[in-house]
Amino acid sequence: MNDLEVEVDEKFEAISLSSSAKYKKLAADFQNQLCSVQKELAELVERTQSESRERDDSLREEFLNLIASLESKKTSRQELGQMLVDLGIRLGNDSEPSSS
Repeated sequence: MNDLEVEVDEKFEAISLSSSAKYKKLAADFQNQLCSVQKELAELVERTQSESRERDDSLREEFLNLIASLESKKTSRQELGQMLVDLGIRLGNDSEPSSS
């Protein structure tokens, strides 16, 4: 090999190593960002599930209280219908996604 070929080979090797190091750093940075996003998503899912359970428990309690009040007194069909309509509206509003 002549001096020019040796010099080109050395420069190529240096560029190759530099590119490889940059690629490895980019891959590591991407992996760290991906882990961070996964953690945030898991926390969001857990928080959403918790809020849903609380809302469901609250609605269940309200429904049971409504049933208990109906059992203890005589209720007209019109009053019963209105209570069910109100409960349906509430359930519909609670099931819509919030703009948080």
